[in-house]
Amino acid sequence: WSAGLVDPELAKRWRDTQRGWRELIVERVERWQSEHDVQLPMSSRALATVIANLFEGAETEILAGVEPHEAPHLEALEAIGDLIERAEKRR
Repeated sequence: WSAGLVDPELAKRWRDTQRGWRELIVERVERWQSEHDVQLPMSSRALATVIANLFEGAETEILAGVEPHEAPHLEALEAIGDLIERAEKRR
């Protein structure tokens, strides 16, 4: 992964992909803020960056073979999904 980012073309493609992922998150955060009239203590882009980086880190460790007993990434991601689902049902 890191070796691929040294290659300028692969690094550009990676940045483009990450940018698309962040833009999707920014859209969802801004829609959520608008629908719920919520003001966050940071910009939607900063929050999207944090969210994207959290997922990136989990994906990297999963691909690297970090065992679930060391870092239960899938459990954590499923719990986040459950929280989102519960929040949506309350709406």
